[in-house]
Amino acid sequence: FIFRPETVMEHLDTIDIDSADFLKDPRQLPPLPDCVVKMQGMISRPDVSVESVSRLLMNEPVLTAHILRIVNSAYYGFRREVDDVKFAVAYLGIHEIYNIVVSLSVVKTLGIEEKDELEAFWSHSVLTALCARHLGKCFEPLLSPERIWLGAVLHDSGKLVSLRFFPDHYKAIKEYSKKHGVLFSDGEKHFALPSSGRLGGILCERWHLPTIVRDACEGHDVEDLDNDSGGSRGDFRRIICAANLMAILSTDDLNHDVKQHLFDTLKAHFKMNDKEFLQLMGEVYDLKLDLANYRW
Repeated sequence: FIFRPETVMEHLDTIDIDSADFLKDPRQLPPLPDCVVKMQGMISRPDVSVESVSRLLMNEPVLTAHILRIVNSAYYGFRREVDDVKFAVAYLGIHEIYNIVVSLSVVKTLGIEEKDELEAFWSHSVLTALCARHLGKCFEPLLSPERIWLGAVLHDSGKLVSLRFFPDHYKAIKEYSKKHGVLFSDGEKHFALPSSGRLGGILCERWHLPTIVRDACEGHDVEDLDNDSGGSRGDFRRIICAANLMAILSTDDLNHDVKQHLFDTLKAHFKMNDKEFLQLMGEVYDLKLDLANYRW
């Protein structure tokens, strides 16, 4: 049996999204865990402490186990196993722990069961976050690296919404994109389906996720790279968008024309010549090596 998305799509319903109603029913989309909501409130207060955050997490044993698993990955380079969440919070910082909690909770609450898809999501998302943090350090050093990381690691949340609620459409888009060596967004346009950026934006609104996450979800495609929105919010958005495109460019799944278009677009964005941009891409390939050490 050969999966032919162009044929299958003829038998799929058209997706008509009403932004005012989609994902509003709690039976369709459950709320995020209470600890996420509480942490969102806690980190904005000047009196937030390692003790209070640790105490909150200790009431969530499954989440704590995931946090310790990530903290004990080779990426963080601890010489001994960390089994104390308070130590993890103190060492990594409250905002780093918050980023991990929100990221894990978003994906877990969506209830995605396809292991391969989750692994692909985390692999690309973490690489994008690593790239975004690196680009921020190089080009926008005044931007918060913690906020950059959170937006970047959740920028593709809309794809998980698509997979969760429209699995046949998602698979058709993915197969089309893979077959033709084009971007996922090109597949969405080919089939005239709602973009994952729009779906991610609705998800962020329903769960009251930070603005940086919504901006990242809604603006990480090629046409968003030179978005003229000003201020730090626009800077965050462009850094994450560039990081996403560079992470995609570092893969081998794109056809020559798409790769060349991304190469030329990013090179022009950073105002670099070929040699300078190839050096920057070399740094991205180095970051890919870190993925083997990062456990989610």
